[in-house]
Amino acid sequence: AAPSRYVPLPGAGRVLKLDRQNRAVGSVALAVPGLLALSRTSDLLVVARSMSAVNPPSRMAIIRRSDMTLLDEVEVIFPRPHAIALDPRGRYAYVASLGVNQIASVRLEDGRVTLVDIPGPYHTLTQFSVSPDGHWLVATGSTSGQLLVFDIASEGTPVLARTVPVEKGPFETAFTHDGSRLYVSNLDANVVSIVEPATWTVTKVLTGPFQQPHGVVVTADGQVVWVSNRHQAGGAHQHEG
Repeated sequence: AAPSRYVPLPGAGRVLKLDRQNRAVGSVALAVPGLLALSRTSDLLVVARSMSAVNPPSRMAIIRRSDMTLLDEVEVIFPRPHAIALDPRGRYAYVASLGVNQIASVRLEDGRVTLVDIPGPYHTLTQFSVSPDGHWLVATGSTSGQLLVFDIASEGTPVLARTVPVEKGPFETAFTHDGSRLYVSNLDANVVSIVEPATWTVTKVLTGPFQQPHGVVVTADGQVVWVSNRHQAGGAHQHEG
């Protein structure tokens, strides 16, 4: 089948499925959907809640992609579930809270939730990325200015291995396909950090025309890293409105 794309619409309360011609071919009603993660091993899509929602449901949604059926909404207990990732082995999802220093490990087959408390200052855990070898789960602490590196070699059991200080406002991350670099958007510093996972050190800080760099993605051929920018503080365009 041709690949599909999935888009959360928090204001409309829907998750859309689009074909390659950008035609809507399915949707699921869901309160303030936010970040998404697609399973590599099954027909599942997991959904957290939008950062824009003040008091969203404390549940993670599980959707069957083929027919866009909402299979379950799993109660993760903590407020404002936002960061979300799937373990590459396919049996667990990881969800983090914007409001408290906690991560939930969710077993997909039965919805069993295990909470992990995170030490340190208030982090505002914003988004995850998983290393290509499935060993590391990296979370951004957008208010603590840290990357939180979890060892997930034991499936479904994230263990905090270290923290990595970066520039102000780390927001999203992306590993290169060989796992040798991790790119970090620093929304509040208008820079992008490059981290070497072999030593978990910052090897370079990219400056330039960044205005609140937000999303990061590596192209399929691994040659280019795309960085989206919010521009809410003005600049190229006025985002508000």
